[in-house]
Amino acid sequence: MTFHTFEAGTYLTGNQFRVINNKLKEFDSKYFNDPKSLNRKIFTGLRGRGIVIYLYKRDTDDSKFIYHIVYRINPTRMINGDDYINLYHSNEAYKIFELTNEILLSVSPQLPPLNICTLTRFDFCSNIVCEEPKMVPDFIELINRSYVPDKYYKQKKIHNSRTGRWDIPKEEAIFTRPDYVEVAFYNKIHQMETEHLHIDWNSNVLRCEIRCCKMYIDTLKRKFGIASIEEFFNELPSIGTYVFTYQLKKLNLSGSYYRLNEIISIIENTQLKRKTKKRMTNFSKYAARHKGIENAIISELIRDTTKKVKKFKKLAICAMPLPYRSAIPSEVNLLDLCLKYADAKAVENCNSDRNR
Repeated sequence: MTFHTFEAGTYLTGNQFRVINNKLKEFDSKYFNDPKSLNRKIFTGLRGRGIVIYLYKRDTDDSKFIYHIVYRINPTRMINGDDYINLYHSNEAYKIFELTNEILLSVSPQLPPLNICTLTRFDFCSNIVCEEPKMVPDFIELINRSYVPDKYYKQKKIHNSRTGRWDIPKEEAIFTRPDYVEVAFYNKIHQMETEHLHIDWNSNVLRCEIRCCKMYIDTLKRKFGIASIEEFFNELPSIGTYVFTYQLKKLNLSGSYYRLNEIISIIENTQLKRKTKKRMTNFSKYAARHKGIENAIISELIRDTTKKVKKFKKLAICAMPLPYRSAIPSEVNLLDLCLKYADAKAVENCNSDRNR
């Protein structure tokens, strides 16, 4: 199971805050007040080693202060500061605590060790390596079109000031449940090019990133009987598999994709009632015609959407058909791809497996 960034923090005593604050001031411009957040300071002196430190000072009701420190850590960049593509594998997770504490100690012995911190964010990730460049934008378009309106998960849209409409991004598909979890698919190479990061090879990477916020992490800890941050890291393979499976199922992205004629054939060969078959068939036809499930629901005034989508889930297929000109092969399963590549230790390994 591979992952990317995580955040962990703990409270500080007033004396700890004072000592750490004074020490970080010695780094001049690498320690500064956050212009976007009051009472927060940022230390970037360890950014090249994969760690950014945030210091908080908050007022309480009784006119006292609460001090809090948060580490944002990218374990891959702790080992290689120039690696912006590969992910960290859970098989090596046991090394993170000793390495992190060693890096923190190089700045100040007053910085709390990672072991006593509490997780506040964890990003499970998978680098899906596609067979050709066109598959990456085709996947993103397909995922966006597959969105079924939900009271919890909101799809990212961008307001077009010229047309006055809300457009779907072409380089990413993002679904957010505020303060709980965010599921994102995006063109990793495009993102690196946008940020002017060095790319010395050509690969077609669709990044799936599931960002777990503290509320979701607490839910996961209860489910897996976990008390400490170290226990969480020990259970990463099981937790990650569960998170990918559960979240993609919630977003109706866990079934296999087929072209419209194949979906119709699958439905017709079931033991479902004739009316049910017709409703399901029409649902996929409308989704194809209007280039998206949400568009179809609005345009065709479709009712009982949840019931229809559940029927497709039972057949383990996605209601959204593959577009006629899509480079994505029929029967592809996004969840299977996420789990497959989340088991790969490096993008180079993914390429090797793909070319065998």
